[in-house]
Amino acid sequence: MRVEELKKIIETSTGESEAQKYFEKYPEVLRETLPYPHSRVVPQFQMGGEFIPDFVLTEGFSGGFRILLIELEPPSCRIFNNDGTPAKRYNGAMKQVEEWRRFVELNRDYFLRRLSKAIKKRDLCYTIPGKGEEPTDSTGRYKLTNTEVSIHLNYAIIISKRELLTSEDLLRKSSYMADRFETITYDRFIPTAQRCDKYRHVYEKD
Repeated sequence: MRVEELKKIIETSTGESEAQKYFEKYPEVLRETLPYPHSRVVPQFQMGGEFIPDFVLTEGFSGGFRILLIELEPPSCRIFNNDGTPAKRYNGAMKQVEEWRRFVELNRDYFLRRLSKAIKKRDLCYTIPGKGEEPTDSTGRYKLTNTEVSIHLNYAIIISKRELLTSEDLLRKSSYMADRFETITYDRFIPTAQRCDKYRHVYEKD
């Protein structure tokens, strides 16, 4: 069951590999929890150079695409130190996100071409029609690689669990929500996992 597997990871995992495997197994839990709907999920996307987001989620809308790049960190990690400064893993993840942002700004067309190929080959959302085809916007007129389309890039770090956050930490976490950037704890995925278990027939592979 999705929810029981997730709770076990939250309670016992000290690395991110178990979370990576979980979301690869149940991509619907990932895409249906995060902001905005996303129909395409690609794991371990080699966006260029040494940059490999743990997941990239994509969704087309009229004339453009939303793209969400995700960095996973262990659920056992704290987000902040006792003095309120970002903890080591969290600070490193934020720097990673900034490096992604700069890379995409400087290499937009290259990034989109690689992402389009990755979606065609490695999209995990088997329930979505069109797997194996180049993604298009919601009108079907524009491909992801079209230089004229609007691209809305967002970034997320998935880390820690609520029991490790003090009331002050929660306020600090919300203050770190920069433009198109969010920090998410693993607990947020539990309600989605419960719902997916309840309607699991919808997510069964063909």
